[in-house]
Amino acid sequence: MISPYEYYKSENVIKRMLEYCGADISEFELEQDCDRLVNSKKLKIASESMSTEYLVGWGKKLLEERGREFESVRNYSLGWLLDNSFDVFRSVWDSKSMLFVIDVEYYSKKYPQIPYIDQEYTFKCIEPYFMIIKDILQEYGILPMIIATGQGYHFVFQVNTDSEAFDALSRIGHVEDTLLGKYSHLPEGSRRERMVSEKEGCAYDGVGKLLEYIYHKVVQSIHGRDDLLPLMVGDISVGNEKMEAISFDLSGYANPIFMRDIRLPFSTHQKHKVHPYKIGHENAKLIPIQIAVPRYVPGQVELSLKEIFELRRHYAKTAEFAGKISCRIPVYNEEVQTMVNEYLSSKLYEFHKDFDMTHQEPYSSWEYTYDKFDLSQIPPCVAHVLANPNPTLLQPTQIQTLVRVLAGKQWWHPKHIAGLIRSKYERNYGWEVDFFKYDANTWACSWVRIYAGMMAVGTDDLCDFNCISHQEKGISWAGKPYCVKPNCGYSLGSYR
Repeated sequence: MISPYEYYKSENVIKRMLEYCGADISEFELEQDCDRLVNSKKLKIASESMSTEYLVGWGKKLLEERGREFESVRNYSLGWLLDNSFDVFRSVWDSKSMLFVIDVEYYSKKYPQIPYIDQEYTFKCIEPYFMIIKDILQEYGILPMIIATGQGYHFVFQVNTDSEAFDALSRIGHVEDTLLGKYSHLPEGSRRERMVSEKEGCAYDGVGKLLEYIYHKVVQSIHGRDDLLPLMVGDISVGNEKMEAISFDLSGYANPIFMRDIRLPFSTHQKHKVHPYKIGHENAKLIPIQIAVPRYVPGQVELSLKEIFELRRHYAKTAEFAGKISCRIPVYNEEVQTMVNEYLSSKLYEFHKDFDMTHQEPYSSWEYTYDKFDLSQIPPCVAHVLANPNPTLLQPTQIQTLVRVLAGKQWWHPKHIAGLIRSKYERNYGWEVDFFKYDANTWACSWVRIYAGMMAVGTDDLCDFNCISHQEKGISWAGKPYCVKPNCGYSLGSYR
């Protein structure tokens, strides 16, 4: 059994990582006498040709030596990341392309160890959604690269920044003024090498909106089926036996483009080793470091689940497999343009357009507007969230419930719900999230837009929007039950 350090010295593995980051590997060949990859001149040259804006290393060694488990580095530091056996990520931000990343994962609030101790069960739960998402994208002619991660998949494709599709994405996108200010400045000490243009920022938001649209199509395609786990945006708490569901993760598009990254194919996956308490120390000790393996590469390979399981915990076999495929992210300019055109005729687009055009109350008036909201008008479970925003307003379940209540019987416009949440994010409640860096306004607007959009289109049928279902969701991150006052006299169902 070879070690992660030895595995990362495989030229096949290194080439696949370089390709995924947009590098030119036509003349790349690792030196035979290279003791450490950080000393490889050829790897350094190839790394500098990457189109990704930066790389990220993640692992236990960083946590022990630097007090945090991740480090953002320049592209030429790929050798250093591999020498230290870190998990390796690339930025979503790219100098030549705009990436689409659909992140789909299994989760269980009650048994978070399931993806590690029962990978067969985990991926079989996801399999129907794997096929549905793949089929929906194929309707547009899009065949994404699909990579098996720790507990799910990344569906990845891109458009060129000099294409008409990129222009179309920028037209449907919107950047809040607060984020536009961050995009157009390089703060002192920033590791960014360039500013984000408004067109790039809008295109990134446009990608998020299209992926929302894809989510709606997936939900509509499974209407009436009771043989699947529920599909949620974010890790919404659900009341079934294992409190389990499938997450269609759109959180990346609630953040600035320069803050998001994705794991490289053939990178190790050591999350359970760094945070063993999440799955149990004994489980973490027994389960080996895993590997992110491409399951589907258009025109090259499509692996079965059995083949994925044979590879993802076996370094030598995976390194050999890496020599049989390419990992250059597929480009679909015309196909994305077709998707944009279809989206423009949808009810979701009309909702998004209205949301973007509506203005929140300015900061100077919060004292007389959002701060004056009477919490006695709403059920205690929702009033508790607004009265105790940290960490409750960081939880998708709580945000969704707040949106359902205020956009329902209270008749709040979704943009003002986002304004209310923003007014909490920008106050000193001891947030662990740096809302100046991540942009509080964009964070609030994105999550509210997602959940309110589901209501506007009818994708959210509100079947679990009642007091009994809310109680069945159990305990929130704050250690309190979601239902903070049983038999309070209110009925969530009346807010539909």
